[in-house]
Order: sequence, then structure tokens, then C-alpha cells
Amino acid sequence: MPRLNAYVRNPRFLENTTVRPLYLVMPTNAGHVQDAVRCGRRHNMSIRVRSGGHDYEGLSYRSVNASDFAVLDLSELRTVLVDSQTSTAWVESGATLGELYYAIGNVSDVLGFPGGVCPTVGVGGHFSGGGFGTLMRKHGLAVDNVVDAELVVANGTVLNRTTMGEDVFWAIRGGGGSFGVVLKWQGGLVTIPATVSVFKEAVSGSEGAVDKVTRWQKVAPALPGELYLRVRVQEKKADFRASFLGGCDDLRRVMNRSLGLNGADCKEMTWVESVAYIWLGSNATREDLLSRNTSKSESPNSFKATTDYVRQAIPRDAWAEIFGKLV
Repeated sequence: MPRLNAYVRNPRFLENTTVRPLYLVMPTNAGHVQDAVRCGRRHNMSIRVRSGGHDYEGLSYRSVNASDFAVLDLSELRTVLVDSQTSTAWVESGATLGELYYAIGNVSDVLGFPGGVCPTVGVGGHFSGGGFGTLMRKHGLAVDNVVDAELVVANGTVLNRTTMGEDVFWAIRGGGGSFGVVLKWQGGLVTIPATVSVFKEAVSGSEGAVDKVTRWQKVAPALPGELYLRVRVQEKKADFRASFLGGCDDLRRVMNRSLGLNGADCKEMTWVESVAYIWLGSNATREDLLSRNTSKSESPNSFKATTDYVRQAIPRDAWAEIFGKLV
């Protein structure tokens, strides 16, 4: 299945030992999804639903156990309809975050949606898992801004928020994809300044990276809600990146006062351009958000990322040890 292999994010799962699906179903309308669900139920075959395929364990296209299953690939269901009058957008589950943001940016420079930063992530998996992003400190998670959805349940019926009930509607927004197949989501768009600011600054170990990262832990929770600031620690340096709902002058003032960063690289742009900048780099354009290519290289990269939460700040001595182990 060439189409199936094209979505494998980890080459490890291209090996012959990987349990593959018996069928790959690629619906182009809601009726196809309903038929696939009914067929799977009739023949007692489990269905794995895939939108962007970003699961690091490959669970949307492989099985840990030797059992028959089918993959329902939603990548052809990717229509995005933005209504600036009601500040809402309907987006089909097979669309990527980049396609959603691009569509919003083409309609308005003062509307946005609080989703994640990686543009190739599928909307279906992202919304059903919660949805962290650059606007979350001001506007919450993606699912906090979902106002309706269309869901295909086990008997093939299509339900909306009213007919599925508030308990199910609550469950599909962050509870995973086991409650049915979400055809599309309606998101409430949030108001964004016409001009936002982005900022990046790399600090090496010799330039005080340990002290700045230690301080970042303390000041970040108290920063204005309009500011999203993350730091990536690798190769003996701390890479600070910020997205701010305001101008560069205000952003520099906050960054200098809080972390002693000068903000020389601060740039002003529209929100949709800032999304491309944060993930794809300073030369990215809004059109780059439409690419579904997950890697700049020709061959897939083998990697896995995970997340943890700490209840207390990591001590300075521990950061010094971490930086000492980086290469």
C-alpha cells in the first residue's frame, strides 16, 4: 500500500513484522464514512481512524496485536469554511492545522484559532486530544474553542452537538477518538490584533543559558496572557521563541525586564504569518502552511518526542548538569 507507507512517520514501522491493515478506506464524503463504519461493525472488524497520522507509536495505521483491522484515512476530507460574520469556521477532520490557519488568514487578519504550532498535524487527532498552541495562555486550548461537531457513531448515524448530547460532546473534545468518527468540527474564532510580534534569541552556555532557563521557569507563569514564550534546550544552548499579541516595543520591554533578552530579532507580522515563522523559520510564507511534507529531507526521520509536567521548578544545579550532557 504505497499510500499507507507514505504516512509512516517512523521507518521502523515499514518492516515486514509490522501488522498492517487489511483495507485502507479513503472516503471523500460523509456517506463513505457511514458505510465504512457500518461495514466494519457488520464484519466485526475494528477501524482505526487517521487524519494526519502524527501518532509516534503508529497506532493509526498499525496494530500491536495480530488482528484484522481497517484504516479509515480522512485526508481527502479537508474542506475549511470560514465565516467572518459569525467568527466561526467549519473544518473537516482530514485537514491539517496549516490548512485551517491558511484559510482563516485568507479571510481576515484579525481572526485566529488557538491550535498547535506544527502545521502538518491533522485537525482530527489534534482536537480530539486537546490542542496546545501559542494562543492558549490567552484563549485556552483548541477544544475550549470548539462549539459544534458532526460525529458518525457505531450504527452509522451522523450526530451534531444537539443530538449527541453534552456528555458525548464533552468527551470528544480531548478524550480521544474512541467515541466515533468526527467528520468535521466547528471552531469559534478569536479576535487577534492586526499586527503581532515574533521573537527568537539563542543563548549559549557561555552567555548564561543556565541562569536564563532557570529564571524562565519562575517568570513564565506570570507573564501577560498575550505572550507565548517557549525555550528549546539542545546543543548546549537555549533557544527562546516568543509570539506576542502586540507590537515589538512592548514585547522587547517584557523580555528585557523578565529575562534580560534584548529582542533585537523581533519582527512584526500578521498572525497567520507568525504561525509559519514560529515553526518553519524566518523565511517561511503563509503558503508553506499548506505543505503536508513533515520533513525537509527526502527520507523519513526516526525520532520520538514526549512530554512531562513538573510540579516544581528544576533547580539551577540540575540545569547545569543537563547542559553539561548536551552535545
